[in-house]
Amino acid sequence: MYAKTDNNLLWDEIFEQATEDVSTYLWALEEWDEPSDGYDHEYLLSLVLRHRARSRSALNLMVRDTPQEYQQYRDKLDSVMAKAERILNEQFIKEHSEQIDLIIADRSVSLLNELENTLHSVRNTVRQGNLFDQSDWLEYELREAASDFLILFQDMALISEQLGETPFREMIDSMTFREKFAEIEGRFKEYFGYFHTISNMFKALKEREYSIDRWWLTCLPDPDDIKHPEIPEELMESLSKTFREAGASKPPDCPESGKAIAYALYELDPEETRKLREHVLSCRYCLELVMDVRSADAESRSHEGEILDVLPGLYEAMQPSSGEDTEPKWRDMPAGILQQLPEAAQLYVKSGEDTEPKWRDMPAGILQQLPEAA
Repeated sequence: MYAKTDNNLLWDEIFEQATEDVSTYLWALEEWDEPSDGYDHEYLLSLVLRHRARSRSALNLMVRDTPQEYQQYRDKLDSVMAKAERILNEQFIKEHSEQIDLIIADRSVSLLNELENTLHSVRNTVRQGNLFDQSDWLEYELREAASDFLILFQDMALISEQLGETPFREMIDSMTFREKFAEIEGRFKEYFGYFHTISNMFKALKEREYSIDRWWLTCLPDPDDIKHPEIPEELMESLSKTFREAGASKPPDCPESGKAIAYALYELDPEETRKLREHVLSCRYCLELVMDVRSADAESRSHEGEILDVLPGLYEAMQPSSGEDTEPKWRDMPAGILQQLPEAAQLYVKSGEDTEPKWRDMPAGILQQLPEAA
């Protein structure tokens, strides 16, 4: 039977992780003067700060309630940690404070900008999913962005914590870094519910960080916690007026409308879908078209299985023209017959450019709505 901590962590695993953290902390300090190939000072400083924080958390946990049989292992870790702390205070921080200042002011702040952009990516992906669809690739994209953010956020949290403690607080100018991180942390707390897709990752991270008491590790994100900002009444009235005025005239046709219909019917490949989604978000005509087609498609599916009568005029209009042309001329249809087509099919016909749309190339989702004889 394995011994466990009060937080239900295995002591064997804790000592294994703690050995890695304390050893890495010491190694990064000793490596500083002559870094090995592939290691620069920015990365080594990150290792020093992050693994110092983790080493201290591990040793604090061990001081509280280490079982007697693990005491000798803790004594060895204490010895290695003491050596690393001596190097840090007597040499590292005194000899390299200016270089550390430059790294914090430059590279570390750029990492915070990356962190902020990743957080916005998580938020925007969720909002786009609410507007359009919850496809598999969108959920994958959300999980990837959320995972990238959480990993980098935890690293930056450890770095910020250490920069605010002795000896870094007295020797290093890190106020800008810590203030910017605090702002990002505040937005993370606001968007925390968006991260419910990676709940298991929070559990694993809590164990890796020795169950430290941090708000993002003491509870799991819940989509019900997502806060939607309230829009002032005056702004709502202004927006309503704008939309009413914009809706008074029909928006112009868009050359991408044909693809927008295929997008609405989920017939584009993932890469094309991603590209067109950006266009649809910015094009009022295509946005309305997507909404109309999906509404018509949903309506048609509600009537699946019903037998539709084919009017003679419609059947005749859909026959190939004489001569070499084997495609029916949609735009030659009498208006009364065209109006008998399902709404999505009408939109397809009207969305073509100067060339004649071919009904046999019509998206399957629309073609299935046509009468059987067609």
